[in-house]
Amino acid sequence: MRTSRRLTARLRDQRGFTLLELLVVMLVLGLLAAVGVPSFLLQKDKARDGEAKIAVRTAATAIETYRTDNDGEYSDATEADLRDIEPILNDADLAVISAAANEYELDVRSVTGNTFRLTRLANGTTILTCDDPGHAGCPDSGTWG
Repeated sequence: MRTSRRLTARLRDQRGFTLLELLVVMLVLGLLAAVGVPSFLLQKDKARDGEAKIAVRTAATAIETYRTDNDGEYSDATEADLRDIEPILNDADLAVISAAANEYELDVRSVTGNTFRLTRLANGTTILTCDDPGHAGCPDSGTWG
């Protein structure tokens, strides 16, 4: 009997957490998860949009190479031409919107649905825009770079 009394006394002395303490811990963990998960998903979308931005800049480099090989003009450049010059563009959702003698417009659509556009004007100015301002990697201004 003495052994069972000692065991019972030990069990009484070892207290665990109360139900209230456990609920408070669960509440704090829930709040942290509620704040952290959306932030993580937003960063993931920004990274995907970053890939599209890199692709449109790579396409701009490829069309400059195309120009060098075609008497200094961008005319008639196609997605296939740019992919032949830069095979990394094979995975990009690329579109050559226009390609005239001294200017062009390129689009790359991101997995997130954002479209990133690079426009080169005849005077050499480059304009970088996106179609969904404030979403993922597209700044609120609608311009990037």
